[in-house]
Amino acid sequence: RNPAEGVRFLNPRRLSTTVGFSDEEVVRLLKIPDLHTRTGAQHYAILMILFYCGLRRSEICALRTSNLTVEREFNVLRLRGKGNSERLIVLIPPVWHALKHYFLIARKDPRVDQYLFAPIRNNRTGVIDKPLDPSMIFYIVRRYAKLAGIASRVSPHSCRATAISNARDHNVPDRAIMEFA
Repeated sequence: RNPAEGVRFLNPRRLSTTVGFSDEEVVRLLKIPDLHTRTGAQHYAILMILFYCGLRRSEICALRTSNLTVEREFNVLRLRGKGNSERLIVLIPPVWHALKHYFLIARKDPRVDQYLFAPIRNNRTGVIDKPLDPSMIFYIVRRYAKLAGIASRVSPHSCRATAISNARDHNVPDRAIMEFA
């Protein structure tokens, strides 16, 4: 008799078909944005957050400067994710430097509560005090992937898959990955 026979297990989900980026593709892609322009600095900061923090595109659009905090001497993003659950994401130094550079180039004061990523310009209505549209995040990822010569079908979710698989590759415990994602 098998003692585990009566134990219910969660149904295994089918494996994701989302294609992630290789480390070499990420490096190639991150070299493309022009860091001397507001648009380039913004796109670079967004890509860094996508690849290193694994955020969803809706989470990036909802970010405000008030979400940036310091916990135990680490710069962190405090955000609400799916199901209104709160997560803390540690910003590693390269991501924090990308954000600081973006603040400098875009002349944004991180101490003033505002959307972290707002449109640089709006030729149609002129309103720029609003969050970026999630479709813009999709456009940014597709544009730079194409410029980097990455032909496979990619999306912002590919960046999230890359962040999660990279954590697995570096033997991060599954529980920590679940909290992170």
